[in-house]
Amino acid sequence: MKLRTMTAICMEILGGFKHRDIANKYGVSPSTVSIFKHRLEKEGFYKGIDGCRALSELSESELARRIYPGMIDLKDGDVIIVGRAKPDTY
Repeated sequence: MKLRTMTAICMEILGGFKHRDIANKYGVSPSTVSIFKHRLEKEGFYKGIDGCRALSELSESELARRIYPGMIDLKDGDVIIVGRAKPDTY
């Protein structure tokens, strides 16, 4: 997912838009929007102007790290690359 898309989805969540409307607009599943919402709440971002203001103060890469805890890198500085947990190979 591109950083700008992720940021826009998060802003619309905090703006109070419906999950299905956001999902249809950005071509993601409603469950992805729900996951984003829960991770935003876990990080202390709640619906309303204060949440939007706090979110806008973060850099896009910092927001990506909070939404995708398994993020390992940014491809071309714009596309999020997420690492998957690997089982022990001992």
